[in-house]
Amino acid sequence: MNRTLIDFFNSNAENKAKEIMRMREYRRKEELRLETHKTKMMMQQLKQATLRLEAVELMSQYQSLGVNQHTESMFQLPTRTTIDIVI
Repeated sequence: MNRTLIDFFNSNAENKAKEIMRMREYRRKEELRLETHKTKMMMQQLKQATLRLEAVELMSQYQSLGVNQHTESMFQLPTRTTIDIVI
């Protein structure tokens, strides 16, 4: 009888230990899943920020190009084609 009770308690302790291990593993997996999700979200935000930065740079280049063309046209002297006739 005592042996059976000891076996029962040992079995119960083993089951509890296994359950604790399963719960720890589950928590680790959940933490990993959450960290993976956070990382993916941060990568998305980084990509969006990069696209916005590229758009701002392109707009700046476009505006600079427009100013350069306007400035260039202001300083261009009108040229006329002349034909010299030699007799």
